[in-house]
Amino acid sequence: MVKQIGAVVRLVKELKDFAKIKLGAGESKRIAVVIDKEKLSFNNQSLQWVAEPGDFDLMIGASSEDIRLKVSFELKK
Repeated sequence: MVKQIGAVVRLVKELKDFAKIKLGAGESKRIAVVIDKEKLSFNNQSLQWVAEPGDFDLMIGASSEDIRLKVSFELKK
């Protein structure tokens, strides 16, 4: 199996969405996070707005150093 590498070097972690949610002691809430093709797009070497297929990790946490949930998904062509 050949792993596809992106055409442009990009950051290892990028903030794609943000929500601040206050919870009381013992409280829980259900939230929805939508990471669509537009949020995964970037300017390629020709400055075209594109999304390349590949594997991605969605990480949720208090900060980039305090990840509390991580799931992987694939963007298909």
